[in-house]
Amino acid sequence: MRVSFTPSVLSDARYFSVLDVVALLVEEERHVVDADTLQAIERSEWVAQRPSDLYEFLEHVALAASYTPRDHRSIVEIDDAAPIGGEYLESAGVRRTRVRPLEALLFLSTPFQIVVENEEYDGAFLLWMSRLLSQPRLLKAYRQQRFVFRHAGGKDSIVRSMRIFSAGIWARSDGRYRRDFRMWLGAFLDNDAKHGADDPNADIVRQAGQLGIFTHQLSKRSIESYLPQSALLARDRSRDFKRKVEALFRMTVEQRRHYHMKRGFRIEKRPVSKADYFASAAISSEEKALYGSVSEQDWVLLAEGFGSGLSSIFVEETGRPDQRMTVAHTDDAVELGGLIDAICEAL
Repeated sequence: MRVSFTPSVLSDARYFSVLDVVALLVEEERHVVDADTLQAIERSEWVAQRPSDLYEFLEHVALAASYTPRDHRSIVEIDDAAPIGGEYLESAGVRRTRVRPLEALLFLSTPFQIVVENEEYDGAFLLWMSRLLSQPRLLKAYRQQRFVFRHAGGKDSIVRSMRIFSAGIWARSDGRYRRDFRMWLGAFLDNDAKHGADDPNADIVRQAGQLGIFTHQLSKRSIESYLPQSALLARDRSRDFKRKVEALFRMTVEQRRHYHMKRGFRIEKRPVSKADYFASAAISSEEKALYGSVSEQDWVLLAEGFGSGLSSIFVEETGRPDQRMTVAHTDDAVELGGLIDAICEAL
């Protein structure tokens, strides 16, 4: 994030030790100085009392950051007139949070939170895809602790986790003790849609969007839906598994988008034949229309799915992508590249 200072903070000796810590956070590459405040910093009493190279360093960092306009889109303004708990403002696409000097240390030391259903698998998926897309800046930012994955423990708990992060337990109705961490919150989640007209998580997306600065719902059913063919084949080199993977990629793009990679075609937790699937009243007409073109032979291969352990590909070191691997579909690169951009812009 970019950090700016009001003239009153820069001129008040009571806050100079706080500004020294902010400079250390900049040195650790957690934040940058807002270039628009460089002139005020240069003339400030704070800089006048510090080593001569402090301003040169802050200026170098600020100018270097200006060459990456997609990053550091959020501004933290340290203002001794800010309300207790901070205040989030947004205007003309610029996000800004005003905080008091002492609270600034808490805000600036807190990593950005990406709230997910399961931090290990969903977090590993994002890092895995960033490597596949040759986007090392995401992993670098994670290693620098500029952001963390916040474990919600279930899709229905994503909104609750975001709310508690700012308001805490037993939040007061008058908002007292609340900290406006909106600029520190984002979320991403599976789609879970069984067919193109299905949107089971719409309410979660809407509520999460009111609590953070971005919410990304995957366009495909789950993180496993993005696994490229080469990654699946590398997991299991047996002939039977190869036939199953080939059957998967004989499906249309839309069928793969909604196919349940772990569970396959099931009714009441039991894999079923194509005939039973189409005869069942539990299956919607939209799902039947979607999978009507899947051949009987491929149905037999895909009915059981790929198992609950499939997502471990994203976690295991041996399953990480190399330079020879490509995305399953070009749309995946556009979508996930955009998500990575949104995260980096927020930091």
